[in-house]
Amino acid sequence: MHFAAHFETTTDHGPIACRLKSLMAVSVMSTITSDFTVRDLSRDPIKVLEACDRMGFIRIRSRKGTTYELRPEPTPASPPKPDYPDFAATRRALKMPMMTAEQREKLDKLIAGE
Repeated sequence: MHFAAHFETTTDHGPIACRLKSLMAVSVMSTITSDFTVRDLSRDPIKVLEACDRMGFIRIRSRKGTTYELRPEPTPASPPKPDYPDFAATRRALKMPMMTAEQREKLDKLIAGE
């Protein structure tokens, strides 16, 4: 009971509040750290890889004390799209009329082998 009364009556929330704040800061820092162990990688690889993506790199420490850095590779650039010719412009330049719906249906059947 003395704890609750002390906590409520102090204006700066006293040493207990400071301790709680420091514990919360440690908790926040542990979630944003870039250091992991091989055990972390083994037990929760998704968490480790997500941290690597978020931070750009992480360190993995082995039991022997060796430290490894893991960095995500940049995603490969997609190949440029081919520059297809403008068939409609060619048709217009040659003064060719557009196909009718009936002509398109006949062509589709020829292509399908019907």
